Amino acid sequence: MDFASMMRTAAKALKPRRVVQIPPTAWAEGHPEAPVTAVDVGLKLLSEQDVQEAKVTAARVIAELYGQVDDEESIVSGYNDALMRACVGRATCKPDSAATPFFELGEDEIRVKLTPEGIRGLYQEIEANHLALSPTLLEIDEDGRLELAAMLQRLDLWDFIPAEERPLLGRLLAHCHGVMQEAEDIADDAGVPAVLLS
Repeated sequence: MDFASMMRTAAKALKPRRVVQIPPTAWAEGHPEAPVTAVDVGLKLLSEQDVQEAKVTAARVIAELYGQVDDEESIVSGYNDALMRACVGRATCKPDSAATPFFELGEDEIRVKLTPEGIRGLYQEIEANHLALSPTLLEIDEDGRLELAAMLQRLDLWDFIPAEERPLLGRLLAHCHGVMQEAEDIADDAGVPAVLLS
């Protein structure tokens, strides 16, 4: 086996750091390849090159689909959607091989196979994965968790969060809600009494 083949074999053996599931509801209804059960998909960290290539892909899609459209709002919205699909295509892989794309045709395949909600769900998982593994972000400590729990009881705080921060914060909170819901279900099944703030 030559060196290049050895490197390819080694790359295929690398497993993604995180695996999530795509629920059946994320697939476009009526698609012949739509699975009836949840499917495991690996998540990778996007490199700077991945992001730049995703932007090029999004620009190409916009040129093809919106070439004759003068509505700037539609073009911007379409570009953002295409960029999201392109990022999902580059950040997803087979659950047992970080080197094997989950969607072989990338954005073109995602566009026809997944629903908009399914794409956004995967993109949220990718964002959460990047933040969880970011070397520049500190992990919250016990005092921080208690402060956050108290803040979440103030329903008016959302009105004072800058508008540009709300989408990302909303996605992160949705991810936290899902993880915490699973933890709560496990605790309830185990009969562990809830410990609430006094």
